[in-house]
Amino acid sequence: MQRSIHLIPQPKTVISGTGSISLVPTVGGDFPFFHETLADYVRRILGIVLTEETPGAIRFIADSAFPGEAYALYAEDGRAEIHASTPDGARNGMSTLLQLISAEKNGEVVVPAVRIEDAPDCAFRSIMVDLARCFRPLSYVLSYIDLCVLYKIPVLHLHFTDNENYTLPSRLFSALSTPGHHYTFAEIDALNRYAASRGIHLMPEIDVPGHCRAFCEGYGDIFGKDGIIAFTAAAIEAMQCLFCELCDMFPGSGRVHIGGDEAAIEKWTTDPACRDYALSQGIDFDMEDKRFLAERMLAAFVEKMAEAVLSKGRVPMAWEGFSAAVNGYVTRDVQIMSWENFYQTTPSLLDAGFTVVNSSWNPMYVVTPDTYWTQEDVFNWNIRTWEAVHPDSPYRDKKFIAPDAGQIIGGQLLAWGSSIAENCPDEASGIEMERKLIAERAPMLAENTWNMEKRRDYPDISAAYRKTDLIRKKIEGDFR
Repeated sequence: MQRSIHLIPQPKTVISGTGSISLVPTVGGDFPFFHETLADYVRRILGIVLTEETPGAIRFIADSAFPGEAYALYAEDGRAEIHASTPDGARNGMSTLLQLISAEKNGEVVVPAVRIEDAPDCAFRSIMVDLARCFRPLSYVLSYIDLCVLYKIPVLHLHFTDNENYTLPSRLFSALSTPGHHYTFAEIDALNRYAASRGIHLMPEIDVPGHCRAFCEGYGDIFGKDGIIAFTAAAIEAMQCLFCELCDMFPGSGRVHIGGDEAAIEKWTTDPACRDYALSQGIDFDMEDKRFLAERMLAAFVEKMAEAVLSKGRVPMAWEGFSAAVNGYVTRDVQIMSWENFYQTTPSLLDAGFTVVNSSWNPMYVVTPDTYWTQEDVFNWNIRTWEAVHPDSPYRDKKFIAPDAGQIIGGQLLAWGSSIAENCPDEASGIEMERKLIAERAPMLAENTWNMEKRRDYPDISAAYRKTDLIRKKIEGDFR
């Protein structure tokens, strides 16, 4: 009997054969670091133990015909072959296999006879989780890595710091870490290893110059005491050292997020301590236009943090947070997450030559327990569309549709924990609710960033979601 093939995201090419293929539970071939990972997932999903053998009924094959994240899955003639030239491609092929497998009573693995060749349209596909406003146990973070694997979402963005908690460890500034609400170095190492073994790229974030209560309380003499990182030589140098430490803490992270929004930058313009550093950077501190002065100083701050990240060979990311008036002072090496179209509109960022990620509040924000937008709303979104909610945005109650997606490299689903403590019975139930809300919407993000043009309708992907979500729950069983 031919089984229906329900996959998220929908592959570019699917050629179904006749019937199903029974596989002896063995794995081998290239990309050996994925052999144990695949075995772990098969055990969770099917309760079957895969053993490593050469060549193995399930085989990873290094194949230059499938560059980048492209892959092929060929299930035929008593074997399932995953072809790819990179670990990212091999991970994607493994993810497709996980959505297809079932079990025989004799302990063999079953997969439909099929030939799939596939590649994503968008280079950047990401989920963000706010670990600062509501602290989550490490097990929850690991479960988000598994969710990313299942749906071919290669980047997990971790918002580690905010006013409520500073959840990172630090050897340079140990007093930053919130007692009882921060991860240890051992846990960060475990997080890095788990992500690397599954081919998921972590993007850590320290959100400055705002969102910085821990800095002001722990090291006010260095970072300032006025609710914003001071624009002084001492504070800038210390922040650069902290970002270098962050890069070293996450050696496999190609991108590092430096924050950059929602800061009371006007405080800099009245602080005599900031004057000397501003002048040393060629900024006319005595200019009449104090709003431009504040923006000019913010641009210099972003530039300095980007320099630290770039010095470590990483790509700096920042929120849409500075105005168009200072675009000329920010390196185009910084990639911008356009989320509100208030500080600066997406067209302005694109016209200025920035690389942009669509992080539109509507419909890509999850603020548990509030569900502003449905699973179907996320499905109807695409990376070229922004709908703002800020009352001063020109796109409030309107849509902006970018004419060209060339500079828009992808999109992100974002989960903020700012309402959990106040509006849920307890934090544990709140973060469990958050995981459910993310799990409902992540497949829609995956579909729309893998296939920029719709290849299916909502009823079709809903049917696929009902199947894949059962797989997710089996995978997450170890972390409940």
